[in-house]
Amino acid sequence: KIRTETMVEKRYEDGTLTTTVNLTQDYLPPDKSRWVFLETTGNTVERTEIIYIGDFEYRKIDQGAWVKTNMKSGEGRMDIPPRAAEDKSVKKYSLEEIKEGKETYRVYSISTVNPLNENTTYYSEYKVWIKNGLIYKTTDESSLNRRENVNSTFVTTYDYNPKKFKIVAPLMGRKRKP
Repeated sequence: KIRTETMVEKRYEDGTLTTTVNLTQDYLPPDKSRWVFLETTGNTVERTEIIYIGDFEYRKIDQGAWVKTNMKSGEGRMDIPPRAAEDKSVKKYSLEEIKEGKETYRVYSISTVNPLNENTTYYSEYKVWIKNGLIYKTTDESSLNRRENVNSTFVTTYDYNPKKFKIVAPLMGRKRKP
C-alpha cells in the first residue's frame, strides 16, 4: 500500500537525551521507496538519503555524491552476526482497546524481560496500534537494568493517504547545492 512512515528515535545515556533520529520513509509499491534520515547529536546533524528502485540502492550522505549499489549482486548486503548468548527472555503478550479523543485503537503489546548476564537485564515494550484494520503507529521502548532507565524510544506513525510523491533514480556523480 502506498504510504509514508515517520519514525522518531530518541537515545539516552544516564537519563540524558544524547541523540535524536528522524526517519521519513515513502513507499511506492511494488519496488520503490525513499528514506531520509536526520541524526542529531548535540549541534551536529547528519543527513542520509536512500532510494530503492528494484534491485538498486542509491545512497547519499550530507552533500556528498550519490552512490549506486546493486543489491541483487550482494555487494551492499550486510551480514548480521549470529547471537552469541542463549535467548532467556520472558515475553508477555496483551491486547487492549485504548481511546484517545474520538478514536479507539486495538493495541497489541509485547513486553520482554531478558537477563543478558548476571549484571544486566534488558527490558522492552513494543506496541502496535491498529485503526480500521491498518497499523496506525508502533512504539518501542527499551531499557537496561531498571525499566525506568530508558536508553531508547521509537515512535513510528503511518500515513496511508500521503500527499502525492514520485520516486526516481538520482543523477549520479552530482552533489546537491547547499
